[in-house]
Amino acid sequence: MPIINAAGLSLQQVIVIDDEECILRLAKKLLNRDCTDCDITLFNTAEAAVNELQERSRNETLVPTIVIIDGNLSLDSGFYRLGHEVVRHLRSMEFGDKLHIIAHSGETESNKKMLQAGANVSVIKNEILTLPEVVSAAFGRN
Repeated sequence: MPIINAAGLSLQQVIVIDDEECILRLAKKLLNRDCTDCDITLFNTAEAAVNELQERSRNETLVPTIVIIDGNLSLDSGFYRLGHEVVRHLRSMEFGDKLHIIAHSGETESNKKMLQAGANVSVIKNEILTLPEVVSAAFGRN
């Protein structure tokens, strides 16, 4: 069952994963301003985000979902520290083909690795102001 807002409209789901609190707050502010029908969830660790995605999948509240992920996640451990490994892991999961993944790192090489691992598109972190446009395009709005 999709997430429904007070007006009875189905909300698009956006998950932002970044270990920098200021980036999370800025992304949420930008997306709230420009994506009024989005349910935005913030995570400072990839492990917590993956667990949430698995739970949403079990409850059939997953689709459509955009995942915006940083390339270097210092608060995580193991493979969760590397954005490209998390992208690869997400793509290998039962619901991986239902995700639209946006690589969002300050390092070009990290974004490149995430694209190779299965991210749909990348945005350099210093271009964060373009995130609302990228999310709108992912939901098929222009």
